[in-house]
Amino acid sequence: MKSLNENVKSKILEVKNYLQNDNFIFKVCEKTKLLEEEIVNSQNNIKKYEEKMGNMEKQLNLVELLEQEKQKKVLIEEKEKEIILLKNDLTNKKILEKYQELLALYENKILEHLKFKNISEDIELVVKLKFNTNSFKEKFSEKISKKLVLEKQFGENIFIGNEFKFTKDCHLENIKNIYDKLINNKEEIKINQSYSLEEVLEGLFKDYFSIEYDLVQNGDSLLEMSPGKRGIVLFQLFLQLSNSDTPILIDQPEDNLDNRTIYQELNTFIKNRKLKRQIILVSHNANLVVSTDSENVIVANQEIKKGNNYEYNEKYKFEYINGALEETFNNGKKFHEKGIREHVCEILEGGEKAFKIREKKYGF
Repeated sequence: MKSLNENVKSKILEVKNYLQNDNFIFKVCEKTKLLEEEIVNSQNNIKKYEEKMGNMEKQLNLVELLEQEKQKKVLIEEKEKEIILLKNDLTNKKILEKYQELLALYENKILEHLKFKNISEDIELVVKLKFNTNSFKEKFSEKISKKLVLEKQFGENIFIGNEFKFTKDCHLENIKNIYDKLINNKEEIKINQSYSLEEVLEGLFKDYFSIEYDLVQNGDSLLEMSPGKRGIVLFQLFLQLSNSDTPILIDQPEDNLDNRTIYQELNTFIKNRKLKRQIILVSHNANLVVSTDSENVIVANQEIKKGNNYEYNEKYKFEYINGALEETFNNGKKFHEKGIREHVCEILEGGEKAFKIREKKYGF
């Protein structure tokens, strides 16, 4: 019996242990299931993390690409600035070169005229480059603010107060300095509000040049001479510049000459020039005829008929006689009854005074 009881207890214990093992297995299964679920969840989380990591890697790549693009943009902007600077430099250089070419054209023109400088022994052609400062003031200076005088803004070697100082030798450099200050010192140089920088620059580079011509005889400027002296110089210039040896006809040169001028200047000049070419003068002034030592004098007379006859002429309304100044006779009142000397003396201002000078010279 005891043995049976022990055997039963043993079996009960085995069953209990078995049951306990099943419970353990169950719990293990449940735990396993839970672990599997956690594994699945972890795998899902890992997958999401991997996706996030992948996105982050893409973002990092994008950030890197963005940084590269930013660097490229900086380089491009720097290059653009360089290009702009180069363009500005080229533009500035081109503008100044064109202005220099303009100035050179005038200077070359002056040099071309220098070959005519010595017109004769006592007449000189003076050619000067002039700059219209009044026009420059109107079209440029007036567009700059005068709160500070232009001399202070641009320099005392360029302006005196607000007046532009033109100096031929350094003019180009002065214009360049003005241009540089307008472009690079916009804070210092104030433009009047009604004008743009382009309008100011246009006013700066306009053509204000001209060439001034003057004739100087024995130190006297043509513009400062008396009308009579001026006339004789121009008359001399006209004959001097003509290199032709053909006859020349000059009509009434006395319109711009006085008698004193004729005696003092014209006679010697005509005497010298007539050795090279024949000079024919048409004149109402007998002084001109006498003082220039004419070889052949033609006297013309016009008369209106009185009835059927002429009182002074023979048979024509216009009649002419000719001969040397020394030809003298007086056979009556008719036009052809008097010599050249008599006709000249009738016309000559001051009577026979001019002839007396001539007679003294030739010993008549």
